[in-house]
Amino acid sequence: MDKKKKHVTAKRKKVIMLPEIRDHIIQPNRITNAVSDYTLYQERVFTAIVYYLQNPIKLSFNGENYKQLDLFGSDMVMLNIPLKDISSPREYPKVKESIRQMSSMNISIKYKDKDGKARERTGGLFIADMPESGNGRGIIRVKFDPMVADLIIRLDRNARGQAINYTRFAYQIAQGVKTKYAAKLYKLISSWKSKGGFYMSKDELYTFLGVDGKYARYADFKRRVLMPAHEELYEKSDCWFNCRAKDFEERNGNEVVGFNFKVITPEFLEDGDKKVEQIISLLKTHFKCTDEDIEKISPIFSPEVFNYGRIVNKIQELSEKVDHTIKQKNRYVITSLVNEFLK
Repeated sequence: MDKKKKHVTAKRKKVIMLPEIRDHIIQPNRITNAVSDYTLYQERVFTAIVYYLQNPIKLSFNGENYKQLDLFGSDMVMLNIPLKDISSPREYPKVKESIRQMSSMNISIKYKDKDGKARERTGGLFIADMPESGNGRGIIRVKFDPMVADLIIRLDRNARGQAINYTRFAYQIAQGVKTKYAAKLYKLISSWKSKGGFYMSKDELYTFLGVDGKYARYADFKRRVLMPAHEELYEKSDCWFNCRAKDFEERNGNEVVGFNFKVITPEFLEDGDKKVEQIISLLKTHFKCTDEDIEKISPIFSPEVFNYGRIVNKIQELSEKVDHTIKQKNRYVITSLVNEFLK
């Protein structure tokens, strides 16, 4: 069993238990954003392939020539993937059947050629060689075209030669989730950690997850795809999203047309909790607000909607309006905050 690391959020006094992260993966965003309809086992196989290509990927990250490695010494690139990296022994037959199917399934990877022109590579990923009977030491040999390997390995660079457009995520978390949609969404939101969030149209999300045409009703998609991924990642990963957030769904009338993913991390929560404490202290000190008053505005402190700058600016604005004519300053301020942020 994986060791756990504790994160405690000050506001909610809730302990978040995360797997001890031993390995992180770097992969180009073209791989993170690749379109496929892989099963959970196939997602794990693909993640393991990227994991076992970390040596050349890190050379690419540092701007070094990874093609001088022995890995590129023949007309096919070959990797040995331990079956134990994919599943427990009792699941090996399912894993091998998944690999058989995977070898002939299409995956579409968008990229730019050496002239900067946009292209798309579509086709099977690899040729697989597997033991007939798996055990704890079973090895899958995967062979793929050097061009495919290059798409998985090569990182884009900016004008200063620095690696850009890549995703960094935890191998143990990606391999430990129990649904394929959680695995894909975990990598996607990991790619947006530094920016804090992103918008994705419903059509784009359906295509990315490989569910085009599968869910005529959005309610079914939410119940079978979004909610299970939400529940699995929510405070059980090193980053997650909350599809229960008020502004998560973008609507055109009654129709959901897109999604506002806000990337949440334990560090984000801890930092937010400190800011919440500052605001509460400000309200109690300057406006004599009670715990009962604070409870009335508690929804504005939820991590999905909390906006420190806007709340502080509003409080400063109210402080300029509050004078001796207002007898119950606490009620005035709390009512104003409710009207501003909760209606």
